[in-house]
Amino acid sequence: MAALVFKIFTLTIRTAAKPLAGRFQAWVLDHPTLRPAVVNLAQKMHKIEVGISRAAEGKVGKFFVGNMSDERALELASKVVSEGFVFGVGVTVIAWEYERQHKKDLDKKAKEDAFRQALDQKYIDEKTRLEEENAQQSTMILAMIDRVDKLEQDLHELQEERERQRNSRWGMFSLQGR
Repeated sequence: MAALVFKIFTLTIRTAAKPLAGRFQAWVLDHPTLRPAVVNLAQKMHKIEVGISRAAEGKVGKFFVGNMSDERALELASKVVSEGFVFGVGVTVIAWEYERQHKKDLDKKAKEDAFRQALDQKYIDEKTRLEEENAQQSTMILAMIDRVDKLEQDLHELQEERERQRNSRWGMFSLQGR
């Protein structure tokens, strides 16, 4: 939802930049200090444009480019100021949006790193628990094996004792019968 509001807000700024550019243009052209600077910029742009055109036509060498009339220079200057303002607003909005997205990406990466660390810690804890449980079970198994061995030994001894007693009883009968 916040992303949608942000997109609508940036679209509104871009749309409002065009009428504001007209007001900014009028202000610059009426400003006593900025007006000559902007007209001078327009004259230089005209000279550069003519130079590029001549180079594109394949004409080489020195050439003279006269100044434009003040009316034409003001017209070009007004276009430059207007387009520059719209361009500046566009660049600002794009930079702002980029910064916002970059921050969002960093937050996402931080959350992923925290999740990964928690998962790693959970893995380590579970591994430690299983190793301890395995050690306990191994100890219990060894104790049970010792107990089974002891019981087998006791059973074997008991069986031998019984066999001896049986042999001794039968042995009495067999001795008497002889």
